[in-house]
Amino acid sequence: MASTAKPQIAIIGAGPAGLTLGLLLHRQGVPFKIYDLRARPTDEEFTQQSGMLNLNEGTGLSAIRACNLYDEFIGLTGQCEEADVIADKEGNILHADSGSGGRPEISRHDLTKLLLSHIPAECISWEHKLLQATPSSSASQYILDFGSRGTSTVDLVIGADGAWSRIRSQLTDKKPHYSGVTFITLTIPDFTTRYPHLAEFVGPGTFAAPGDDGNVVMCQRGVRGAARIYLALKTTEDGVAEFSGLGKATAAEAKDKLLSLESGDGRWMTFGTFGPKLQELIIRGLEDQSGPLDIKPLYMLPVGQLAWQHKAGVSLIGDAAHLMTPFAGEGVNLAMRDALDFSTVIKSAWDAANGSSNGLKAFNGALESALPDIEKQLFERSEETAEETWRNLGLFTSPGAAPKLAELFSSHGPPAEME
Repeated sequence: MASTAKPQIAIIGAGPAGLTLGLLLHRQGVPFKIYDLRARPTDEEFTQQSGMLNLNEGTGLSAIRACNLYDEFIGLTGQCEEADVIADKEGNILHADSGSGGRPEISRHDLTKLLLSHIPAECISWEHKLLQATPSSSASQYILDFGSRGTSTVDLVIGADGAWSRIRSQLTDKKPHYSGVTFITLTIPDFTTRYPHLAEFVGPGTFAAPGDDGNVVMCQRGVRGAARIYLALKTTEDGVAEFSGLGKATAAEAKDKLLSLESGDGRWMTFGTFGPKLQELIIRGLEDQSGPLDIKPLYMLPVGQLAWQHKAGVSLIGDAAHLMTPFAGEGVNLAMRDALDFSTVIKSAWDAANGSSNGLKAFNGALESALPDIEKQLFERSEETAEETWRNLGLFTSPGAAPKLAELFSSHGPPAEME
């Protein structure tokens, strides 16, 4: 680069979006720094159970190939098959298939570890909580304030910092709102060995049994023979952990609350009317529960309002850009496709800077020429999926959902897979 000043690129967040973008830039020789508020994950943390993610052609798998990781990636898949099972609340199987192929499943921890293992350690600053990002007096630069960790002035900051992004406010005043659904997640280790009758019942992939009141019992096979049970509660408020008492309940107390025949005081409904096998899934999951229940309200950005006015020096990818519920199974795919598209534009801008006597000016000019179009593609792609996700959420939690889902799966294939 003819100029001594080199563009400084910051990525906020070391989730799938930020790590994918970082690795793609690394592969292309473009310097960057990722900042994340967490400590670096340990090997022990990576052995813990996590949700399964399906990667699709044209989005997640395209990014994996661009990272030169496809062979390693495939070696980490297959613990959850692409099979789908739909049952009613009594446990009667209404639809079962073995999947159509092309959507390999990988655990979230395995994907994170895979991406992280190929990024040089010096490219990531852990335990850096971003307090504020503010425009500097220089055009398109941003000052990142990490409190006691200091500040950093950058020429481009990409917010990959998830649902509660600190970067989003630089571009839009839209904030996440509660979707009306809360997930309780339970894990059953050695599921196949310990409970073969339940393993045969839910199948080797993804299982869903909607009730008549909006609640859904879901199961997804995990790594090392485990099963993840997702209890979807349709609630009027996002504070179900507090107003139901489940947040502080012991396993025994949670069992009594969740399987009671009495409704949850109008703000939430129990699983007391579900069939014996579905209740046993809940009971077995609670037996292995240690500590407080994993209760997470699902939030989303407003459908149809994801676009922002382009601004120089700052942009968003992943959940920071298009937070939605997991009822289309596309969140990580969108995030990785965002990263792939952004890496192409950033690489072109970096090359323009290298060939110019004024590197920063050339870098900014090239970004301003291409990034608005990439953002427009992001808006169009994510709005379409956000609408699908919202429709699917309504379908899963609607009265008489089970036969409608079974018919849809049988005729058109699955509308969603949980993340």
